[in-house]
Amino acid sequence: MSSDFPTVQADPYANFRFRVTGGGLEAAFSKVDGLGGELGVTEYQEGTDPSGPRRLPAPSAQPEITMEKGLTENTAMADWYMRSLRARWTGSVNDLREDLDFTLLEPFSGIPLLSWKAVQCLITKYSPGSMDANSPGIMVESATVVHEGFDADAG
Repeated sequence: MSSDFPTVQADPYANFRFRVTGGGLEAAFSKVDGLGGELGVTEYQEGTDPSGPRRLPAPSAQPEITMEKGLTENTAMADWYMRSLRARWTGSVNDLREDLDFTLLEPFSGIPLLSWKAVQCLITKYSPGSMDANSPGIMVESATVVHEGFDADAG
């Protein structure tokens, strides 16, 4: 007897290599991008120094962090995003900023290898994934957060 439904479902947990925790969010992700920062530089020319301008540290820039994972029953990212949307009208956006810890996990054992912390994160984008009944793959949930800095810590 033939069936139109696949007999083997893709496992949304199979490729989780990064654990993200903080502010009620505790989930494992298959992709995290943008963790880092860039220190700006200002040039300053001293009036009597003919060798050229001095380069001094300036304000830093923090890229957006994007996270992707297979859609599961965990609704923490969607809940955080919906609270952020509602907070625009109440003026309490600062209450929605969370510090997030990112941990790189060893692929087979899940042992933590390295970790990073992004401070004062605010979720700015959320998607539960593409809904395509003709695709054999899983839905990929994604979120984007902005932050005010990060710190690296060897596990």
